[in-house]
Amino acid sequence: MRSGALRGVRGVALGRFPGFEDYEDRGWTVLDVLRDRLGALSAPVLGGLDVGHGDTPLSLALGPVGHLDTEAGTLTTEPATR
Repeated sequence: MRSGALRGVRGVALGRFPGFEDYEDRGWTVLDVLRDRLGALSAPVLGGLDVGHGDTPLSLALGPVGHLDTEAGTLTTEPATR
């Protein structure tokens, strides 16, 4: 955040954090902390997606345009190749 490396970010999509789904510390979950810290970006933050590491790891391609809908809890991307 301080380095400015995230400047211009238009949205943040986070996967699940296996082993920490039910973890709380003082009423905060891992996703609560990340949403709080990333909120300074003024960009939507969606967590709990079935991507990355875990039981059903799906990958996301880097580069395609995506649409993040935090109300519906969805991330839709264009195809990685044409």
